[in-house]
Amino acid sequence: MPSVLWPATLVAGGLLLLGCGRVPSAGYGTVSGTIMAGPTCPVEQVGSPCPNRPLRTSVLILSRSGQVEAWARSDVHGRYSVHVAPGTYFVAVQTPVWPRCPATRIVVEASRPTRANLLCDTGIR
Repeated sequence: MPSVLWPATLVAGGLLLLGCGRVPSAGYGTVSGTIMAGPTCPVEQVGSPCPNRPLRTSVLILSRSGQVEAWARSDVHGRYSVHVAPGTYFVAVQTPVWPRCPATRIVVEASRPTRANLLCDTGIR
């Protein structure tokens, strides 16, 4: 996948859109989901659950060529939501090194919700 570029106009436009809470025209679709990281314990034991934890991070919606089409910030519960034009995209998470989050391919349809949950690998074994 090509390197991710952050054009100033895209970031400014995305912040404006997210800041006002406006919903784009009916021709757009909504991509939403949850970003989780796991495992979170080196050894999981019976009676001592070790649940995945929500990940607060930047979520990127990339075109097939790797261009950033939209982005959002997941909340403290790992939830995010963003509006994009219909098409085929990849949902990617921006992290330094760990956890590793595989990109997920999605197809967005106009005026329809698309769910994309990602589980990021913490590397704990």
